[in-house]
Amino acid sequence: MSSNDVALRLDEVTDLLSSASIKDTCKVSFADQHLKLDSEKEASGIVAAIEECGPQLECLCLEGNTLGQAAARAIGKALEKCPSLKRALWKDLFTGRLKNEIPDALRSLSSGILLSGAQLVEIDLSDNALGPVGSQGLLTLFGSRACWCLESLKLNNNGLGPEGSQTLFAALGKAVRESKEDSLHPSMPLKTLVCGRNRLENAGAAALGELLKELGTLEELCLPQNGIFKDGIRALCQGLRHNERLRVLNLNDNILTPAGAHSLAQALQHLERLEVLNLGDCLIKNAGALAIANVLKDGHPQLRELYLGYNEVSTAGGVALAECVLDKEFLEVLELDGNCFGAQGIAQLEALMESAGKSDTLGAFSDDEGSEDGDDEEEEESGGTDDEDDDDSEHAKNEALWKEGNSTHVAQTQDGSKNSSPVRSSRKSGPPLGSCEETVER
Repeated sequence: MSSNDVALRLDEVTDLLSSASIKDTCKVSFADQHLKLDSEKEASGIVAAIEECGPQLECLCLEGNTLGQAAARAIGKALEKCPSLKRALWKDLFTGRLKNEIPDALRSLSSGILLSGAQLVEIDLSDNALGPVGSQGLLTLFGSRACWCLESLKLNNNGLGPEGSQTLFAALGKAVRESKEDSLHPSMPLKTLVCGRNRLENAGAAALGELLKELGTLEELCLPQNGIFKDGIRALCQGLRHNERLRVLNLNDNILTPAGAHSLAQALQHLERLEVLNLGDCLIKNAGALAIANVLKDGHPQLRELYLGYNEVSTAGGVALAECVLDKEFLEVLELDGNCFGAQGIAQLEALMESAGKSDTLGAFSDDEGSEDGDDEEEEESGGTDDEDDDDSEHAKNEALWKEGNSTHVAQTQDGSKNSSPVRSSRKSGPPLGSCEETVER
């Protein structure tokens, strides 16, 4: 290809960027243009759009493109003159990039924000294969004054792992503490945190629990498919109880077991504003179901959606869950599919909901595993406590199997090196993810 051909191609890319951007007085968007931006020149269309908005720019949406280091430096430089920036919508921004490219690109973008003095209210970095390496590029931003006003943080499907998640949550904790120390500034008002498919495991969940103790403002927390076991859930719940405004809690496809469900039940006593609870595919069994039902029965008047499918719950636990929502005025969904009720148990549940005029809220039973009546009494007597040797043994086995199954889930980057990748569930996950936005496997 001649130099003239290269120049023509770059001009065409610049024209495409200019025509594809959506601009008004405060927003620049190049969403889903599938642009591969490697050089400073290839980013010139975005830079020009940012400069046209100038200091009034409030939202920069780059999702659905792929950004290299040089292009990120050019965009970061343009952001230095945008003190009004509030929303950084940068999901799916590094497809095909080497893992060592990503942190440098993030540092360049962050540098522009920091130098401008902007204070963000929304960050969306979902569907980027950051891994522990990529997360290093966010530490300065997350720990800075730029996040003191943060209300929504979406880190879904980033493959952070325990190490990456611990460092990011620690950085956010620093920002929370420093915002509280400034008498002229309110503390960080984070309301929404989406962090599914990140392999947090117990260590990451414990770090998040510490952050939640500092926050106290969370309204929506979505953590599906993170390999969190009972010890991680226990630590997480220590922080949850400090966030009494919580409306949405999604722990779908983590391995709570009955012990974790008991820890969660204790935290739920402090979360009376809860509207959506998703515990699908969490292996809480009958003892866990009874613990959850007991705490929901006499409170939580705003409850709208309750997902407890695929939990090896038998009829006694299912009936308790149904009874605990009969007086919920705003109930829209009770999902119990994939448990162990059998035809007779299903009929009992359907009759119970119909008697309360709530039959339309009960999900279909297309994947019921059949009754296991022999297990009902045994689990009810055990109570699912941490002291049960059988429960601990089964929990340890499940944890070992999960770690073995996920140790091979690594993303191959262009140079063949391995990078953390999002968790793929090896178990059937029947219920939807509630009110949280849909997760995407990369």
